[in-house]
Amino acid sequence: MRMRLGLMLVLVLVASSITPLHGLAMETSVVHVGRCRCLKFSTSAFSPKQIKSIKVIPHGIRCQRTEVILTTKNNWKICVQHNTPWVLGLLKQVTKRQ
Repeated sequence: MRMRLGLMLVLVLVASSITPLHGLAMETSVVHVGRCRCLKFSTSAFSPKQIKSIKVIPHGIRCQRTEVILTTKNNWKICVQHNTPWVLGLLKQVTKRQ
């Protein structure tokens, strides 16, 4: 019994110490209660040819910042700053197409 409890505590500590990858969205989380979806942001610019979809989440009660999540053709979800020049240009290109 003590062995199982100790093992569970170790597993919880290991799981809680794993940091998310740089710029990846927390899309795997089941619930986003009281939190922003993006913990870190990628600083790399991406070509529009690499991007499958763009999700813009406006600021609100749960998150005080506007979030932009890019989904690449490889199904990677990447958070980017909404106010950087290349993201603004990308959003303009996408809205022109529609």
